[in-house]
Amino acid sequence: MKPNSESISKSGRWEAQKRAEAESRNDLEKLIASWTELKNQQAFIDELPHTLEKEAPETKDELSARRVIAKDLLGTKSVAYLIRAWKTPEE
Repeated sequence: MKPNSESISKSGRWEAQKRAEAESRNDLEKLIASWTELKNQQAFIDELPHTLEKEAPETKDELSARRVIAKDLLGTKSVAYLIRAWKTPEE
């Protein structure tokens, strides 16, 4: 018995939906990895002032300036920024 065009069409849609779900899940997992990296970067930047308190006065200014440069270099991406970039399976 040959499959009719309707069953082929349903099968194709089902496969496309499964592919879209897999791609979306993969992208979401990448997003979560990026979020973890952002949290680690922020924790690093946030820890620096506490570390600077223990430094000699003559090095505090230089290290503080380096912190500002590091913070600017890393940027200010947020979780909202990441989730906006994610595509749901329906998109």
